[in-house]
This record gives sequence, structure tokens and C-alpha cells, in this order.
Amino acid sequence: HLSISDAAKARSIVGGAVVVEFPSMERVVFYALPAVGHLMSMVELGKLFLSQNPCLSITILSPTLPVEHNLISSYISSVSSVFPAITFHTLPPVPLLLGNPSNYSNREQIAFEIVR
Repeated sequence: HLSISDAAKARSIVGGAVVVEFPSMERVVFYALPAVGHLMSMVELGKLFLSQNPCLSITILSPTLPVEHNLISSYISSVSSVFPAITFHTLPPVPLLLGNPSNYSNREQIAFEIVR
């Protein structure tokens, strides 16, 4: 990876203008299950990747839960404000086979239904 000073040294003159080329940013994409613990693990993995390569951009995909989950929303907001290189993309909701979430006996069944 080139540092800014390396990129500046590698400048060229095109049509009388100085052109400095910067390497493109590499992106790593993670898919997190719709659970706070899994989302937190993906964020920690992303932070570890960034500590080894600060030029990376981390995107975490997360499916939308059929019910509002304030803990996940506040966690995403918190991480986004502290680590701008980590971004989140919330996937659109998927229709559940059994319809209403109350038709499922536990959250794990809903989670597996969402990732299918």
C-alpha cells in the first residue's frame, strides 16, 4: 500500500496539471445475523482488520428484524460515530413463512427464517 508521501512521489504531469494517484480503498464485507452478539463480533473482527490495514473499508450487512430492536440500532449508531471506516447496510425485511413473528416459538427460529 502506498502512503500519501509515496503517492505524492509517484505523481505525473498530464497536460500541464500535476496528477497524484492514490490507491483504491479495499472493502471487506461481513454478513451479520440479526442478533446483537453476532453484530458485535463482526464489529470486533472489522476493528481487528483495520488495526492491521487502516486503508480498509469495512461494511457490515445486517438483515432487518421483523420487530424493532432498539439495542441494535443504538449499537450501530455508536459504532458508526466512533469508527467511520466501519459502515452498516441494513438489508430490506424478508417475508416470514409463518407471517407474524408471534407465530414462532422463539427468536432463533425467526433468525434462521430471516437468513434463508
